[in-house]
Amino acid sequence: MSFGRTLLFSSDGHGGAGRMDLLTAHERRGRFIDVRPLPGAINTDADEFDATFLADGRTVIFSRSPDLATSEVRLFRAARTARGYDTGVALPESINTPDSSTYAPMLDWSEPSRITFTTRRPADSPRLADLYRVTLRPE
Repeated sequence: MSFGRTLLFSSDGHGGAGRMDLLTAHERRGRFIDVRPLPGAINTDADEFDATFLADGRTVIFSRSPDLATSEVRLFRAARTARGYDTGVALPESINTPDSSTYAPMLDWSEPSRITFTTRRPADSPRLADLYRVTLRPE
């Protein structure tokens, strides 16, 4: 996978394991082609979306919810192996606020070991969400 020319996105319109799944497309001559689900077990019958690669190009941080209409959203980390991506593990409560949803992980290119994300802290805060930045390193 050519990290610098790979678009990582989510869709429910390209087949896959569940509703929203994580896919890639490769840029060639100004167009994105070869749309494919991420290999391995990362796509489940839940909704996977809002994904970003860490700077190593092999670790993905993404949002997952069993059902976006009824369940909370959590951030997960998945590593690529020879067989594709594992299913991922939920990030700790220091990132995934209990009783609230956590969205939109994004690599901070000014500091490639950091991501930004949104959540409410505390979960019953009247604000919609705040933006947070944490350091995550590939495993």
